[in-house]
Amino acid sequence: MAQYQHLPIYSATFRLLKEFYIRVPKIDKQYKYTLGASLLASAMEAVRLIVKANSTPVEHRSAVLSELVWKIEEITIMLRVAEELKQFASPRQYLYLVEQVVDCARQAEGWRTSCSPKKTAPTQNKTTIKTLF
Repeated sequence: MAQYQHLPIYSATFRLLKEFYIRVPKIDKQYKYTLGASLLASAMEAVRLIVKANSTPVEHRSAVLSELVWKIEEITIMLRVAEELKQFASPRQYLYLVEQVVDCARQAEGWRTSCSPKKTAPTQNKTTIKTLF
C-alpha cells in the first residue's frame, strides 16, 4: 500500500476530522446525532478517499478524486447548515472550519486536475487557400 501520511491533503483533511471530533460534542443534542454524525462520517470518508486515491493507479485516480471533491462539497454544505442553525459558538469557529474545508477542496481539485488526462488542442485543418482553388 502506498504511503499517504506525507500528503498535504491528507494532513489537512485529517486536521479537519480532528476539529469535527472536538466540535461535534458541543452541538445541540437536537442536531448532534444527525448533522454532527454526518459531518464526522463525511470527513472520515474524505480521509478514506484520499488513502484510496493514493493507492489507485494513476489512470484510474481521477474518478476517486472526483468522488473526493463531491464529498468535500457535502462537508461545505453541512457546515453552512450548522452555521444557519447557530451551532457554532462564534462566527470565527465557522470561518476557521470553512477555511480548512476550502484548503482541502483546493488541494483535491489540483490533484484531480493533475491526474486527469491532458486534453490536446484540436489540430487545425492545414488546408491553405491555394489548395482550395
